[in-house]
Amino acid sequence: MPANRLRENQKIMREGLICFPEDETKPPYLLASRCTGCGKVYFPTKQFCPECMNEQMEEIGLSNRGTLYTSTVVHLGVKGFETPYILAWVDLPERIRLITQIEYDPKKASELRPGQVLELVIGKLRTLPDATEIVGYKYRPIF
Repeated sequence: MPANRLRENQKIMREGLICFPEDETKPPYLLASRCTGCGKVYFPTKQFCPECMNEQMEEIGLSNRGTLYTSTVVHLGVKGFETPYILAWVDLPERIRLITQIEYDPKKASELRPGQVLELVIGKLRTLPDATEIVGYKYRPIF
């Protein structure tokens, strides 16, 4: 992530998960690996394919839209995470299911339905004791 895209008090949750294109008019996307042998896609990226043991992997960008598989509201979370928040499994077209926060009012969580279309957003996940914000990927509903 280019340093000028983060504020001074922010850090990315883990390098290599999110790509921020040089052209700031293009949206960020999640980075994955696709096996050149069997075609299986992995997120986060892998050095080799555990499915067929092929060591030839190509880096790809995942779709910025997915669908809600299921979700829950977290009321008692890990230190640094502001509660309540919505935690969900999201299915991507590349046959990836990931767990992520949903950027939506937890009081309206009952409005979310399995199959709901979601889009990728980048935002604050938690705050460290020194006030550093950890930034990562989330999804928000498209109504």
